[in-house]
Formats: sequence, C-alpha cells, structure tokens
Amino acid sequence: MNENCRLLLDTIHQVFLDGIEADDGLINYIDAAYSCPSISDLMRIIAGDDDSDRDGLLELIFFPDDKIQQKIEEAIGNATFSSEDIETVADELAGHHIQTTLSFTDGRGSLPIDVPRNMSRIFFQRLNLTRPIDGKLLDTIARAISPPDQSAVKVKLRNHRKKLDRSKLHFLTDFIEKMGQDPQFLEYLDFMLGVLEEIDENANVYGELAKRRQICQQQIHEAERFEEKLSRENIEILIMRGERVTHLPKDEMLKKLTVIDTISFSVFGKLAITL
Repeated sequence: MNENCRLLLDTIHQVFLDGIEADDGLINYIDAAYSCPSISDLMRIIAGDDDSDRDGLLELIFFPDDKIQQKIEEAIGNATFSSEDIETVADELAGHHIQTTLSFTDGRGSLPIDVPRNMSRIFFQRLNLTRPIDGKLLDTIARAISPPDQSAVKVKLRNHRKKLDRSKLHFLTDFIEKMGQDPQFLEYLDFMLGVLEEIDENANVYGELAKRRQICQQQIHEAERFEEKLSRENIEILIMRGERVTHLPKDEMLKKLTVIDTISFSVFGKLAITL
C-alpha cells in the first residue's frame, strides 16, 4: 500500500472513530420510515436482518455528507488516487472490525454502529476521489480562496458529475480568481456548477448566462402580471375565465437574477444580455 493510500485509510478510520452526525434528511427518513424510533428501537432495527429497508437505511447512514468529505479533503491535501488505489483501501478497511457512533442533534442521543463490510466500498465510491481536480484550478483555489473554505470548494468540484472541458475549466479558473473572496462565493459556485452541468461541451458560458437571465426576467414579469390581476379579482374568477395560474416563486426568481448579474459583472465586467 503506497503512502497516499495509507493516508486515506488512516483518515477514513479517524472519521468513523469521530462518529457520524445524523443530518435533517437522515432524521426525516428515519422518522417517516420507522415512526420516530427511540435509540433502542434503532439499535434493534439495525441489528436485525429481516427488514427489507435496513440496507437502504445503512446506505443513508454511511453516505458521506459535505462535512465528512471536507474532513477527508483537508487531510489528503492534493494527493491523487486511481481506481485501483480506492479498491485497495476499501478492501483493507473492510478487513477490519470498525465501529462508529451515530449521533442525533434532536436530543435523542447516540448509538454505536458496526461499519458493515459491504458499505465501505459504497462509501469510497461516493467520495469521488478518482475524479482529479485540474492543477490550474488547485493553484487558483490555493491563491484565491481563504483556507477554511478551500476543502469545501474541492468537494463541490469532485461532486460535479460532468467532465469539465477546456472552456469550462478556463471559466471556472477566472470565476474563482475574481470571486473567491466574496462572502457568498460557495453559493455562487453551487449555481455555476449547476449551469456548467446542464450546458453542452464548449458552450459559451456568457451566452448561457444571458439565456438564463432572459428566462428569469420573463418569469418575473409573468408573476408580476398575475399578482396584478389577483389584486383586482380573486383566483376562482381568474380560473373560470381560463387564466393560467402561475406558481412561479417571484422572490426565488429575483434572487436568481441577482446571482446571475453578480457573476456576470464580476467575471465578464458586464450584464449577461442576449443580442
């Protein structure tokens, strides 16, 4: 086992020793599926083998959330891993008896859980460590992002599902360089990674932002027109007249428009407007 693999193995082992905190999504699933079970109820559910939903529950428990991914990212630095490396570490981890603690923030307490051998491979796959981050992006992150946020940025890039072509890498490098110190940078990065995931290879990013801005404006105008009609007549009369009822969240569209404008000004020096 090479040095990077040993570092990763030790890091994962420490993550499990530190324990797992149940987030809101996991708590909501557990309460819906098992009628708000107590800690003792959960211990019986997890220890049993006759529940068809048990494997699904374990997958959710051992799904590495952003906090866990950031801990691992911070520990491994700029180390790179091949698929073979991940297999080696997963096999090694599965060969050990490892116990972790699942903690609830709602006052329910915590319970010890053995890490199932079959979950270690799934856990590693979801870390996306075999997706390398471009060297220029790493250099830009180190230079433009404050240290506490660097691991969060790397995790978001690893979790991006589509390969970044040259034009997208160029945009992201420029984007991070110019906006990395913005207090809302992580929110802007989430938005831009969503855009980059949707658009075609070598697409013009400025043009794609312009399209989204135009759609936002149209939806805002449509919502405003509907609000104006509602100020004069109730919704039942509008429906009887055949008016199309709009459910567009105006506040959400205004926020999205602000995000697009902020990114456009920061990166391109102008509003993203279709010609």
